[in-house]
Amino acid sequence: MLQVCEIRHGERVLVVGAGTGYLAALLSTMGQGLDVTALESDRTLADIGRALCFTWAPDVHWHEGPLVRGMAENAPYDLIVIDGAVRHVPPALLEQLAEGGRIIAPICPDSGVTTVSRIVRTPQGSAAQPLFDAAVPLLPELEPAPAFVF
Repeated sequence: MLQVCEIRHGERVLVVGAGTGYLAALLSTMGQGLDVTALESDRTLADIGRALCFTWAPDVHWHEGPLVRGMAENAPYDLIVIDGAVRHVPPALLEQLAEGGRIIAPICPDSGVTTVSRIVRTPQGSAAQPLFDAAVPLLPELEPAPAFVF
């Protein structure tokens, strides 16, 4: 997933579902002047991530909160990486993406095949490009609530 991020100098990056911070730490070392924000909803994982990043990637900014909301306070982002599979990208994350920005996300529709995709925000909305299949577990918090279907 890191290879398809196409990191550029000075970009603002949001890692959603940052877990213990491994991906956020790697991203923070990939280019000069990157501004990396890590968002995690699980306090225990976020504490581990903060400790890891304190030592290895001190420039990563950590936040705890609902993943589905993203981090609007720091938007817009040039790159958003969702570190876990989702059924669909939450609308709030698309809104926090700068024009021309991209989301890298493993998307797993109901069919069960997870495809890492690049979604680019355009003036008309967004355009998705499937890149490769991967075995990535679903982020439980971003799974849609069950709904009655008639």
